[in-house]
Amino acid sequence: MNQYRPIPMQRIILSTLLIFLTIAHLSAAAPDNSPAACPLVKIEVQQLPPMNVPRTGHHALLLGDGELTVFGGHTTGFIPTPTAEYLRDGEWHQLPMLYPHDNATAVLLSSGSVLLAGGHEKNLGVGQTWESEMYYPAEHCFEAFDCMFTKRALATGLELDSGRVVISGNHYANDNTELFDCRSHRFLSPTPVTSYRCNPYIFPTSDGDVIIVSNFDEHDLPHDTIWADRLRGKPFRVPLLETWRLLSAQQNGGMDGCRISDGPRQGTASASQLGAYLMPATDGSGQLAFVQVQDTVFTLLPTDCPVPMVSPWDSIVYGAPIVADRQARRAYTVGINKSGNVQNDKQRLYVLCVDYAQQPAHLTLYYTDPLDSCPITSTTTLLDDGNLVVTGGNLQNSNFSPTDGVWLLQVNGQAATASAHGSGLWLWGLFAVGMLALLGIGILFVRLKRDTDGHRHQGTNSEKMETDELGPALATNENGRQSPSMAAEDSLCSSVDSSSKDTTEELMESIRHLMEEERLFLDSELKVLDIAHHLGIHRNQVSECINTQTGYTFAQFVAIYRTNYAKQLLHEHPDLKVSSIWRESGFANETSFFRTFKTLTGKTPNEWRAQLT
Repeated sequence: MNQYRPIPMQRIILSTLLIFLTIAHLSAAAPDNSPAACPLVKIEVQQLPPMNVPRTGHHALLLGDGELTVFGGHTTGFIPTPTAEYLRDGEWHQLPMLYPHDNATAVLLSSGSVLLAGGHEKNLGVGQTWESEMYYPAEHCFEAFDCMFTKRALATGLELDSGRVVISGNHYANDNTELFDCRSHRFLSPTPVTSYRCNPYIFPTSDGDVIIVSNFDEHDLPHDTIWADRLRGKPFRVPLLETWRLLSAQQNGGMDGCRISDGPRQGTASASQLGAYLMPATDGSGQLAFVQVQDTVFTLLPTDCPVPMVSPWDSIVYGAPIVADRQARRAYTVGINKSGNVQNDKQRLYVLCVDYAQQPAHLTLYYTDPLDSCPITSTTTLLDDGNLVVTGGNLQNSNFSPTDGVWLLQVNGQAATASAHGSGLWLWGLFAVGMLALLGIGILFVRLKRDTDGHRHQGTNSEKMETDELGPALATNENGRQSPSMAAEDSLCSSVDSSSKDTTEELMESIRHLMEEERLFLDSELKVLDIAHHLGIHRNQVSECINTQTGYTFAQFVAIYRTNYAKQLLHEHPDLKVSSIWRESGFANETSFFRTFKTLTGKTPNEWRAQLT
């Protein structure tokens, strides 16, 4: 006997209305985070005492004694300033440096001293210098000792465990790599590089070597093909950086600022024991993401939502390098309103927080109220309490009008609490949606109970429909047998023990060998299964390896090789027709060729060829 009692329709309507009102209330209370589902949290800002000298192109470091110290840069009129200053007891104390260091290299050494080297030689960012000096924070004094072999500006430095500092990069001049010995205070003979670079990134490797990469040459123009140089090993290509372009941002105080994890940095047997580094990068559409590098492996950092490029007030432009708080396992990059600060209009600052301790990394976008005389570009420093301080920078996007302003951004403490509260709103919203779904199921149950015969009839028709729809998904041919590709894959899968395969890194090298040496990408019908057959593994291992090691899908990975080969043909055979190039490069059709080429290069094939002449 049927014991169910129908739910009154009035109760159903009132319950549904109550749930929708709850969701509407939560949506109204939550900030507008479109288009990205990223929590938006307001933070407090405190304006600290202004510096004695307005400056930009400088370095700002928190030294061992807790003093925030700024070095060099250029001041009003685009004139290099040979000064430094440190903040103590709420007041900036100015120091004379031995040389001006505008857009120079600064490396905070493990000894607590600061190595300063190079910079622009003249006003207006002209020329380079080779002068160097050491700053000793305990004595607040500078010491000169040796000159670099190469005049440099906009170079980068990295201290190695060996007690040496690697310096590479240059601006509008020839580039190479040289070492500084911290014990003897001498610079060692330079070594050549495959590509001249401006503001490069330098990372240590497990064999005691380093890799040097940048998406921009010495003229701040983008590289087409990204090569990573090494001091001793052979250079290698980084396909990921041909799609995701690293931002050209000066590293404040050397490479240690963007290191997100600790670990032995030399002579390590396993790459997983190395410290990891994080860098902001953009694709062809301008979308920001984060490239993580560990040893020689470049991958995209998975995040729980896309990086927000639009706020409720304006588009956001990110221009600062990563500032990592390794104790809290969070990293930050600073952005501004795209159309802000024109003729000293008020400007909001944005701080994108990357909580990389979570997998995928959790993103939170912090924002400030509009600030007077807020810089377009700035130098960001992490304080001991986990907050950030912004010093100087350009006003109105002009090197001739730097600011002396100093801003404290309170991203620690209350901001973290607010972020957690914002996430809670989404949980309540999901709960309400779940309740609504349960209510819908209840209504369906009531209706089905009202007509048992109708339910049986619907069930019969439903089963027939379900069977019909599943037919095409079975991957069978007209004789009812599995297709050859599926049968071969099943046979291959059963005959391979995945535990006996090479490591992921070795597998990636094998895949690259097939692409670069045997040029399998020239086959327009190349599939993942083809690569798997060559290597004697399952196709899932190929897809997973490519995605893990490069951040690409298989199709994107192959498209990059085909596009680079097409660029080579365009360059080496100027008379070859485009219709022939796409066929020889492995593309399936002309439409796919033009669409892919434009996405990866920003130009059509003809436009790209025209720029070579």
